Amino acid sequence: MQSRSLTQLPQKLDVAEEEKEKLIDVDVTGIRFLQYSTGALQPSKELLGDNTTHDQFWNEDCDPQNILWEGMGGNRDRTRLSRLFRYENYRCNPEDDPRQLKYQCYDVFKHELSIPLRERTPKFYKFHYNDRNIRPHFCHFQLRHNICCTDKNYVYFPERNYLMHYHVETGEKRKVFSIESLQMSCFSVLNEFILCGGLQGELALFNTDGDRCFRKSIARHQESITNFTKLFVPNGLARDQIKMLICNNDNKVMISELHDTDNQSTFTFSEPINHATFSPDQSQLVIFGDSETAQVIDANSGEVIHRLHGHKDFGFVTDWHPNGHIIATGNQDQTTKLWD
Repeated sequence: MQSRSLTQLPQKLDVAEEEKEKLIDVDVTGIRFLQYSTGALQPSKELLGDNTTHDQFWNEDCDPQNILWEGMGGNRDRTRLSRLFRYENYRCNPEDDPRQLKYQCYDVFKHELSIPLRERTPKFYKFHYNDRNIRPHFCHFQLRHNICCTDKNYVYFPERNYLMHYHVETGEKRKVFSIESLQMSCFSVLNEFILCGGLQGELALFNTDGDRCFRKSIARHQESITNFTKLFVPNGLARDQIKMLICNNDNKVMISELHDTDNQSTFTFSEPINHATFSPDQSQLVIFGDSETAQVIDANSGEVIHRLHGHKDFGFVTDWHPNGHIIATGNQDQTTKLWD
């Protein structure tokens, strides 16, 4: 996302007395802001090397990202709170005022600040290990479908001019294939295949040994970015009966045979489609694109079944609960919504 100018804080913030002394006044173009005083966040490679382990985090009071907060006039929580109000994400619909949402987030985060860090037990994820040598690269500021975990130990991600494979337990990192000639906007991994999309509407299929199976353009013009790709096996078929789900900036959603892109179902909409997810039984798709409204469509006919109104900007991610009754949508309006 794109970083913009500071967002003005409310006139009166309910900040604890001991926190107020850590706030300073900043005058930016004649507007008064409150901002936490923090220095540059420089990791301490000399003290802890490239990695941070769970034991270091819990026993040595080490920051997960190896940042030395001592002497910086702040800590992770205060910097996070400051960023909450300073950061403005890119918005395609500038008419909506995001400040009210920031105030709501502040109330929630203020409660979190009252709980000691190590007593904040996450419900789903727990910090285990951080390797600062892993530097994923994203070539588009909105498209983030560029990391793929095939199981708990294997991770694929783009780094500079290569698609990389990383083994979590051993720390081994290897190059799979070059993406120098492909500005990769998204990719998907299944079994021995890797399906990549490009910023010029390309679609390229590789195997996990790095050999290219095909590369072609699926767009009507060069600016039709391939926004999302997904390899999947239709329910009831053998694991080698793989198909492709593709969302494109030319307003289309395509479902195709893996090695025969001419044998496909194509659904056309009124806006570019950024993401799509199958329902657990694969009978429906939830799609979201350059619109404030997500849609649930029939996966066979493309007919719209439901329209999900409520977001205030363009959407870039969707998901479907395994029970088939709950849908999640993520949006540039800085919200995630659940639908049942």
